[in-house]
Amino acid sequence: SNSNSKYIATMRLSILALAALLGNTHAFVPAPIVQSSTQLHSRNNNDDIFEGAKSAVLGTVTAATLFMGAMVPIPNVDVANAAGLTAPNVKAESATSTKTTTTAAVKTTTAATKTKAATPAAAPAPLASEKATLEYAKASLSTSNTALSSAKSSAKTAESTLSKAKSTRESSQKKAMELKKDLVEVNDKLAKGKKEGKTAQVMELYTKSADNIKLQLSAAEKAVTTSKSSEAAAAKDLSTKQSSLSTASKTESAAQKSVADAEKKLEGASKKLKESQKKAEKQAKK
Repeated sequence: SNSNSKYIATMRLSILALAALLGNTHAFVPAPIVQSSTQLHSRNNNDDIFEGAKSAVLGTVTAATLFMGAMVPIPNVDVANAAGLTAPNVKAESATSTKTTTTAAVKTTTAATKTKAATPAAAPAPLASEKATLEYAKASLSTSNTALSSAKSSAKTAESTLSKAKSTRESSQKKAMELKKDLVEVNDKLAKGKKEGKTAQVMELYTKSADNIKLQLSAAEKAVTTSKSSEAAAAKDLSTKQSSLSTASKTESAAQKSVADAEKKLEGASKKLKESQKKAEKQAKK
């Protein structure tokens, strides 16, 4: 804590002061008595002994007093200022250190940026453009092949649908034609039965048969109409699918041509590169 630090500093300063005093031993030891002939005449030996003892006692008391003073901390005193020292400004030093570090970091970043800007861009790999063009052409061809395959499948499905619709329409028409013939025959029988005077029961059978054929014929004719509509829709769908197939086929052909052209360009560029490398090797040998 702050109080402990002050206490330790006070102890050190006091001990240093005490050591300085004790180092000069003549401060606590009575000075030697040099007696002249006059002094021997005016003082006796007892007075000299008394004065020497008195000086020794005073020196010991002074040293003890200084030692005890060193053991007691000085309250509310800035030890650094008391010793004539100035405590370091921690905040100022910290701010200066931070500023120095920040400045160094900025300089390092600026130098790295300048170095990066000064570094020339790496030259593209040989044939990189031609290879990229070929890869793109191949990817386009792959996409075109997928689209063409899908278009072929769709067109095939549309053809099958149209074929079924056509078959249904033809079957409906055939049935309707047969029913028409049957209706004509029954009507003929009714007319002949009336002339021949057939019984009422016979005539009733002819009549019921004719009515039944008429119902069947009506349904068959409706089926023919529906089948014709289905066939027309299937034909239209097939036309659309065939158009898509044609477009996909053309796209696929163009993609194949692009791949062939890209391969030729790559081959030509490779040939030129080899020739250039050979020339460079020859010049280097010279």
